[in-house]
Amino acid sequence: MKPKQILVVVLTILFTSCASSIPQPSKEELAAAKPYPLDTCLVIDRPLSETKKTYTKIYKGQQVKFCCTNCIKAFDANPELFMHKIK
Repeated sequence: MKPKQILVVVLTILFTSCASSIPQPSKEELAAAKPYPLDTCLVIDRPLSETKKTYTKIYKGQQVKFCCTNCIKAFDANPELFMHKIK
């Protein structure tokens, strides 16, 4: 991760509050989307196996997974900053 990307992630996490509930995609949405190819959080590269809960979103037909709600917020602020990791 480049220094600028790290700064964006850190600032986003620091200045956002924790969301109480993040809607998860339906089974149908998950089945229609491309599977997530990584075993780490898309934003901070933390192994998903270390997290208590994994959050999943669908972005442009691709499943993306996160370790926490703050990472979802960082992703939502600038998705294309992170999507290159999947391609």
